[in-house]
Amino acid sequence: MRPEIPAICVLLAACTSEEGSNRGPIKLEISEVLTDNEAGPIVREERFSWIEISNGGKNAEPLGGYTLVADSDDVWTFPDSVWIGAGSQLLLWCSTRTDWGDLHVSYAIDGDTRRIDLNGPAGT
Repeated sequence: MRPEIPAICVLLAACTSEEGSNRGPIKLEISEVLTDNEAGPIVREERFSWIEISNGGKNAEPLGGYTLVADSDDVWTFPDSVWIGAGSQLLLWCSTRTDWGDLHVSYAIDGDTRRIDLNGPAGT
């Protein structure tokens, strides 16, 4: 059971849907965003904003080459090592600390962030 975590802003989330080779549609989406982490999870004794990606498809999917774009200015590309399991969620920390691992986005988001897009490797 997840604790209730207040968010100060609701962001628009785009999703990608494309055909995998004989595997059916890829169903990835931004399912949750938290821009003001005052009571939620802690990473290395700090609280960061985060973005949750969900895979509604029937297969695990490689995310290498996908991008997260915040307000059309900040772009982060998923490393080739990142995968998301079928029916799973993946939490990405908006910490700017990419040296802490592959799930740390290179930019921070806050209550002024208005849009976050998830784009496929071809920019879709």
